[in-house]
Amino acid sequence: MVNYFFKAKGDEKKWKPFWQKIFGLLILWSLPYALLLFTVLYFFVKKHIEGHFIFFVLLTILPVLFFDSVNMIGMRYYQSQQKPKYLFMVAVVTGIIAIFVNYYCIVHLKLHYWSFFITNFLIAFLNFLFFAYPLLFKLKLYPILGVKKNQLKNFLKISLPIIPHNYSAYLLNASDRVLLDLFKINPQQIGQYNFAYAMGSYAEAAGNALGLAVGPIYLNLYAKREQEFYQYAKYLTFFLQTIFIFFTFMICLWIKEIFNLLTNNSELLVAYPLAIVILMGYAYRPMYWACINRLGFEDRTGQFWKISFTGGLINVVLNLILIPFMGVMGSAIATFIGLLFIGFYGLYTSSFKGIDKQKYYPHVWLTLILITGSIAYFLRDTAVLHKIIINVIALCITAMYLYRNKKHFHFLIKQIT
Repeated sequence: MVNYFFKAKGDEKKWKPFWQKIFGLLILWSLPYALLLFTVLYFFVKKHIEGHFIFFVLLTILPVLFFDSVNMIGMRYYQSQQKPKYLFMVAVVTGIIAIFVNYYCIVHLKLHYWSFFITNFLIAFLNFLFFAYPLLFKLKLYPILGVKKNQLKNFLKISLPIIPHNYSAYLLNASDRVLLDLFKINPQQIGQYNFAYAMGSYAEAAGNALGLAVGPIYLNLYAKREQEFYQYAKYLTFFLQTIFIFFTFMICLWIKEIFNLLTNNSELLVAYPLAIVILMGYAYRPMYWACINRLGFEDRTGQFWKISFTGGLINVVLNLILIPFMGVMGSAIATFIGLLFIGFYGLYTSSFKGIDKQKYYPHVWLTLILITGSIAYFLRDTAVLHKIIINVIALCITAMYLYRNKKHFHFLIKQIT
């Protein structure tokens, strides 16, 4: 959808009917998808939650039927129009509400895993409220429930390879809980892991929102088909990667204090080392965007699953190996390694190197993530004064790097803001 928007040069008469057809396909697909989802829940989940199954089904299926299609189209619209401020506002508002709801459900209501599904439903509903009015009433972008056979084949040719790519997130986000339960890990420790992983989920949500915001900037640069603008895309990646590493490091360094603010539950407070390992894994995002956006723009979506699905499988295998010896920390380390594989592997592939000759130095950025993550982990319990000093040093190093490269970043900052 986003590719076609730019290839149509933003001409509403061209891209709008195209989007309406995809909107219609999504609406039609939501019906059999909801039925399939209900069938899976009925046979594999119902026995575990007798008495609450209908509520569980409503939390899971209502977003599929009523919210998800509008949310996806709405996000793509603001992404294509290069209006990141609105997307950022939506992400911040929904994210803050989700944090407090998740905290309230876990700490006060003792709902444990239910909090995950309640929060997901709430996020989907809030996003729907933000996107439904501008999309349906202002833009009048209504679904067209019909598409030609040949056009459908073209849609599927590009989109089907993305299915294992998109759903690989479940291998990362859900498999560890399943395996922790399979290995009979103490439920209290699983609760601690879930609380720590919630921080990673918020980082992932924020990263996804920012990815939607900067995606059009990448596509605009690629559409120029000139080496100068390919170089700008590289510098955009370097700028974002610097910011990601800095802020992720700062959050991880202060994660103990953040946990103390979020809860006074002593059982959950001890989970902050897990959060450091998981959070640092999400510092990979800009390198991942550089690879995925370029491959996607060239319609090489068949390469996506090799990156993300393989990373998910690595996470599962490492969980099987590490959980028996390290418990929940082993699962956190498996997640960390899986995320970094997804973030950096694509830049080493021949598919990416064959279309992008810019030097991204992924090994350098990967090393920086490992170093800053190690510093945050080993200094997690140091005195507040020491953390402030480290903060200042990290800020100075980051500022010096950005200043020395200001001629490259000036253009990009204007594009982002």
